[in-house]
Amino acid sequence: MKYILRPHCTPVGYLDHPYAMYDEKKRETLLLSREQFSILLRCSGEAELDMDALSKKGAAFLRRLLRLHCVEPAQDGECREVFRDYRFYSAPYYRRAEWSITGACNSRCRHCFMSARYGHYGNIPTDKCLEICRQLAECGIREVTLTGGEPLLRKNFLQIVDGLTANGVVICAILTNGTLLRQELLEGLRERGLRPSFQLSYDGVGYHDQMRGVEGAEEKVIRALDLLKEYDFPVNVTMCLARCNQHTLLDTLQVCLAHGIGKFRVFQARAEGEFLSHPEEFLPYEEVLRCYEECIPTIVRAKVPITVQLGEVLLLKANGKGCVHNFNRRFPAGKKNAPVRMSGEIYISPRGVLLPRFGLLTPETERLFPNVFETPLCDILSGKAYNAQSLCRVADYLQRNPECDGCEHFRRCIMAWSGSGVVKDSGDLYRKNENICFYMKNGWRERLEKVYRDALTEP
Repeated sequence: MKYILRPHCTPVGYLDHPYAMYDEKKRETLLLSREQFSILLRCSGEAELDMDALSKKGAAFLRRLLRLHCVEPAQDGECREVFRDYRFYSAPYYRRAEWSITGACNSRCRHCFMSARYGHYGNIPTDKCLEICRQLAECGIREVTLTGGEPLLRKNFLQIVDGLTANGVVICAILTNGTLLRQELLEGLRERGLRPSFQLSYDGVGYHDQMRGVEGAEEKVIRALDLLKEYDFPVNVTMCLARCNQHTLLDTLQVCLAHGIGKFRVFQARAEGEFLSHPEEFLPYEEVLRCYEECIPTIVRAKVPITVQLGEVLLLKANGKGCVHNFNRRFPAGKKNAPVRMSGEIYISPRGVLLPRFGLLTPETERLFPNVFETPLCDILSGKAYNAQSLCRVADYLQRNPECDGCEHFRRCIMAWSGSGVVKDSGDLYRKNENICFYMKNGWRERLEKVYRDALTEP
């Protein structure tokens, strides 16, 4: 039998993964073994491929390609020079980038980690924005999330959109407070054949204005939800929990459901930005977990029809069909020199600093990491300096946090390392995450699991 690779699938390679395939329809990259890649190249319409002659793994891979509609039986005379389509990127594989196209914002959130209300991080000039679009494509990064500050403050927003699409980079999500969302923007995206997900912030029924520091913000975010529903754009909502709004979690979820959102996420408003000067507004992590504990039974028994994510710890599937705990993976025992990668994504700050994660932006970390306006993105990602900063060797971590050595939870906790121990004025990427430590050591994983299981059996 002869097979042919379908037009929307292309063989690609990266510095750390030379064998891969990109599916343009599904916007997915399959990382392949050498044997799998060899089979892929033979799907040219000219080579015979006998399932029985392939290895067990090779035959399973070919069946998978057929099942995914990536290849199909070739018609007589149909051929494709697959190897000629191969594109190698001289950077490691990163699927997605988060990009703050501005450091300014029209909200005045005191829990903002970059204090965007003051615009300290500025705006990237348009010509430099378009240069970043090109550099993302050069590195084989296929997806980008646009954020800020408030990204819709930029009057040339659609020009940046065009710069990305012209380079084959898809906008998968836009993070916005919703106050500046207009029909003209949605029509512009629709005319371009784009349907990114919108992620809006909604910080509690009756408390959103207080959390955002702007009168009328709640009314505007509800209007934005309705507009997105009218134009059929997928929309998710994120809620930040603080002292004032913790009791509104279920009411806020109910309002969001009424306005057609696809996912609801709740996170602790962290002690960052101006919150550092207002400790009375900060909700300690133990109280955040208690809030989750109280809400789980209602969400499960009501069979809420969307996914609800409770912080970094628990994902409640839609319609009460299960839950997923984070921190399930374990680091291999006895491999203290093996590295743990901080993130599978990259973040570009409003000043062009490249960081492994969005939440790492501080004046201290800006000095630690390189800038894409000074060094090309491809050179940064393939260089030793950046990778040394974004990889954690367990032995180095234990040297900085000796109390973790021998802890029964350590092999799970280290898999969640993401540089999130960074605090203002330290810039230390190796500080342990106190929230994860508290969650594991105090039995909250088991406690939330029990609450979930009990809710399934209650009427």
